Amino acid sequence: MHIVDKIEGYNDSNIPDSLFIRKKVEACQFIDGKFVDIFCYFYKDSIPKNIIIHGDYRRYIIEKNNQYQWIIAYGSNLSSQRLIKRVDKIKEYKTGFIEGFKLVFNIKDSEKPAVYANIAYIETGEKCPAVAYKLSPKQASILDEFEHIPKYYFRISIPFCDDSGNKTIMQVYIANPDRLVKEQSPEPEYFDYIESGYKEHGLNLNYLKSCKVTLHSDSL
Repeated sequence: MHIVDKIEGYNDSNIPDSLFIRKKVEACQFIDGKFVDIFCYFYKDSIPKNIIIHGDYRRYIIEKNNQYQWIIAYGSNLSSQRLIKRVDKIKEYKTGFIEGFKLVFNIKDSEKPAVYANIAYIETGEKCPAVAYKLSPKQASILDEFEHIPKYYFRISIPFCDDSGNKTIMQVYIANPDRLVKEQSPEPEYFDYIESGYKEHGLNLNYLKSCKVTLHSDSL
């Protein structure tokens, strides 16, 4: 922690001259919605005017420096046919995986008994198959509406590893913890979109089938 304090310009023995102040706060975990105590750095002086509304600094930098945005799909948006119907023509895409995350179905619908795809952080050893699509800011904004931001999902930045082994910070939809439920089987039509996306992009179908097997075994 001492190293991070130094990076952030915090000195507990000289707080008046520190750039940031380290405080303990309560944070909500994406994976299970539980609240945990963490340390967070706060700017010591008045809040700057250019506030990052979505709260993700890495996403802010990516969007500031790039005309197009890479959005990672792991659920029904894997199907390019479905995605094109939503946002129109797609400029480019890359296949790969999200390291450390697992595909789960634990986002509840507010109007019917259905669940949607999500990713859960499992740490090392897990690789969730995915496709990164290159979208314009307008297309990303349209997709946000389909994904019900922020009611169902948040759009945040995480590392994506393509099939060539290149790791890049891109953006992905991850569940709003308020919508998390115990994993359940998705509706057949919704699952078909995901399966067709796996087939279309040559992703590991055994991985997808294993997710479905796990759900069925848990319900026994």
